[in-house]
Amino acid sequence: MHNGTSHAAAAARYPHQSHASGPLIDVSSPEGDPRQHGSTYARGFGNVVDTLAIDEFLRIQEGRVNQFLQVSDRRAEAQRSTLQQAADHLSNIANNIMGSVTQWLKHTTSQGPDLKDYLQKTHKQLVDVDTQHRQLKLEHDALKQQLKEANAKVDEVVKERDELRRLADGVNWAGSAKVSDQVVQSKWKQLEYNIRSLANVLAKCQTKIPTERVARNRLNMIVPTWHKLLLNDDYKDLLICAYLWTIAEDVFMNGKKFCSDGHITNLKVMRTAFLELTPEIDNPSRPGPTLRHVARWFAQGTALFGHFFGRDQNAFRREARLEVERLKLFCNINADNSGTDFRQEMKAVLETALDLDEMLMGSRAIFMVRWPKDGESKTLQHFDTIQMESLAHTKEPSPKTIIRFFISPMLIKFGNADGNNYDSEMTLSKATVVCE
Repeated sequence: MHNGTSHAAAAARYPHQSHASGPLIDVSSPEGDPRQHGSTYARGFGNVVDTLAIDEFLRIQEGRVNQFLQVSDRRAEAQRSTLQQAADHLSNIANNIMGSVTQWLKHTTSQGPDLKDYLQKTHKQLVDVDTQHRQLKLEHDALKQQLKEANAKVDEVVKERDELRRLADGVNWAGSAKVSDQVVQSKWKQLEYNIRSLANVLAKCQTKIPTERVARNRLNMIVPTWHKLLLNDDYKDLLICAYLWTIAEDVFMNGKKFCSDGHITNLKVMRTAFLELTPEIDNPSRPGPTLRHVARWFAQGTALFGHFFGRDQNAFRREARLEVERLKLFCNINADNSGTDFRQEMKAVLETALDLDEMLMGSRAIFMVRWPKDGESKTLQHFDTIQMESLAHTKEPSPKTIIRFFISPMLIKFGNADGNNYDSEMTLSKATVVCE
């Protein structure tokens, strides 16, 4: 500050700042004290020095003030910029919010009727569902009550059934047990399956001509040329199957091996004799028992024998072991690697055969297990489509086709389970054969 304007500006900016305690020049009186006039030069020089010092001081202060003002201006500008950015950001947010609110209000206004319809439909559906729920609850309660009543009826029926079973047990002793044809055929097919399964496994073993008498007799009864067929892979399994059927037939003819004390054999002998002597129907000129009476009586006897004597389970194991030992004489069972338990398989064949035999003996119908045209040479017979089923043949069997050998017998029924119609005959199972 080298002029009066700068000093005045500084004084205006800092009105309270003072750089001297009094006036720099005394102008109170031109004349003053004589001592003062004596030092006029000295005072004039001092004033010049003070002015220079003040100017330097003011210059420095001015620089500091200007620097401070520049810093303040920059800070103020920065703050103004920051505030402006914040204001702009808030303005954008406010505008976005207003836009969203406006859009939502427009959408809500346009969707108002649809929302109202939707709410009405939803309410109606809710009412319908509630109505259905109440209806289903009523139906559930009704079904629950019906189930309770049904369970009570079932309990009564079960009690009646048990009572009927007890009565039936008593009736069975009177020989009026009924066995349906389906049950008999099912048991026969089970026996066929057991025999064929065992024969298929045995046929895979190496075979040779047996020397044991029983085995040779059985094979000879099947077909005289068994020596050749046993070593022929085309017929070996069928021949062994027929051999196993002779074992099952022995159970039908002579089951005393498996029944305690063997009394069932005596019953079979008596039954055969009675059936040969008894007429099929009543004859007024010759009054007496008919097949109906005989069948009922023997059905009762079979039930009583089975109840009091029962089966000898050890006999099944002994017989199965014996038959397997016979098979070993012409089938190399020891070399089999299929894991088959031959004794158990043979035991199953014997048990199934005895089950079937007891079923046939205990029925009021008369069943016969026999070969077609029994008593004649089987190798000279011709194929009969009514009584036979061919398991092996070179051409389609016809009545002119010659039977090579029989595999299994046929099962015939006379009468019915009610003890009537003994003059009627029915083939339940055909004999199986091998044709030329």
